[in-house]
Amino acid sequence: MKQAQSDKGTKAQSKVKINLGCGDHVLDGYFNIDIKNGDGAYPLPVNDGFYDEIRASHLLEHFGFEETAAVLADWVSKLKPGGLLKIAVPDFRLLCSYYEQGKPNVHPYIMGGHVDEYDFHKAIFDRWSLTAALENAGLINIRHWESLAKDSSSLDISLNLMGEKPFSVSSFQFPVSSENEKPIRPVEVIEELMNKPDGVEVTGKNDEEQLDLIEEFKKLDEVVTESEKVESEKARLDALAATDKPVRIQAVMSMPRVAFTENLFCAMSAFHPLGINVERATGAFWEQGLTRMMEKFTNDGFDYLITIDYDTYYTIEQVKYLCQLAVSNPDVDAIVSLQAKREEDVMLMGWNTPDGMSASDFLKNEIATKQLVEIVTGHFGLTIIKCDALKTIGKPWFNSIPGPDGSWNEGRIDSDIAFWHNMKRCGKKVCLAPKIKIAHLQQMMTLPGPLEEGLNPQHHYISDIRQNGLPDHCKV
Repeated sequence: MKQAQSDKGTKAQSKVKINLGCGDHVLDGYFNIDIKNGDGAYPLPVNDGFYDEIRASHLLEHFGFEETAAVLADWVSKLKPGGLLKIAVPDFRLLCSYYEQGKPNVHPYIMGGHVDEYDFHKAIFDRWSLTAALENAGLINIRHWESLAKDSSSLDISLNLMGEKPFSVSSFQFPVSSENEKPIRPVEVIEELMNKPDGVEVTGKNDEEQLDLIEEFKKLDEVVTESEKVESEKARLDALAATDKPVRIQAVMSMPRVAFTENLFCAMSAFHPLGINVERATGAFWEQGLTRMMEKFTNDGFDYLITIDYDTYYTIEQVKYLCQLAVSNPDVDAIVSLQAKREEDVMLMGWNTPDGMSASDFLKNEIATKQLVEIVTGHFGLTIIKCDALKTIGKPWFNSIPGPDGSWNEGRIDSDIAFWHNMKRCGKKVCLAPKIKIAHLQQMMTLPGPLEEGLNPQHHYISDIRQNGLPDHCKV
């Protein structure tokens, strides 16, 4: 699977990763701890934001089901923004299926092996309950991960899910380093772990393997030290700040000269507190104004643009989540919110269903279960686009094309659809974020209902009234 990730580490990496409840299965590149060696997995005795990755294979079920939320909250708090939490547990739903089929030996996976005082299971999980638990702990981008280690996570009954700790919104606009903050170098992390009495000890199959890991960290530190001999302290900090450059996001909106006041209030409430500026272009030719703004901010070095329609309603939480999804999925070039078409009961997106899958199954199996679903066309109501993608697609970005007969009736390609076709043609990845459900502001009228129905108000699209006239009970 494309989204599946290996947990096999390498000695040369500088990320700080820990393998909780490792038992006899020690992973290269991780700090491996186990309760049998006196190292508890909860609570973790390190500062918040310490680890790049926490891995727990068939460990969570050993805590009481009432402790699940607290255990996950502790582990998530110890992750850096953007860090990964990998969880593997017995898949209870699959085990029930095996039990009904009469397959033997399912009991140890449900209740534990009972080989010692620690080998008891106190909670059960399936994909839905574990996904909910990870989301409630604040993780995003929940997905499957594939194990290459020969431990319980590689069993066929293992449910392996991973999630990412979202970046704080402030990190989108402001640098996280300053001249007064000296970043901790890799070797300092190792020394802190080795010397702290109540810290996490480095354990493994033998001392030689762990010493090799520490030596690799020291080599990385020597590179930094050598750099300091050449550059001044300020230059070094400037270089570090450049590698830790904040993500720059700009919002752009094409709108008529007179627009929905609710939309303008919405933009002020959602973007200003996040430090994201909103630029507008007005006029009859929306695609020209939007192109000019997108060109300007792409050339000014911004990383992402958020497009807004003048008739869209959204919340600050949805904007945060949209930004987090974009930063956490650098392989995706545009992420579109889920929005219904104005005055029609259809969704503003186009997709190609996988072979053999019906549209209803696509909605049920893809959109209902995934945080990102690849689509072909979208909209600009609340959509985030990577500026690097805009730099490498052909112009014009928006180009209306008449139908085969030269008319603007059926068969035409509108400017917005042409943009998405252009993205697809240039190999860009466009995804829908089904959890971000935004509203479409529209013109409605409310009429008194029939007297026999108690005059209960009826709501109608203005376009329907123009086309079909007033309802019969309202005609004079």
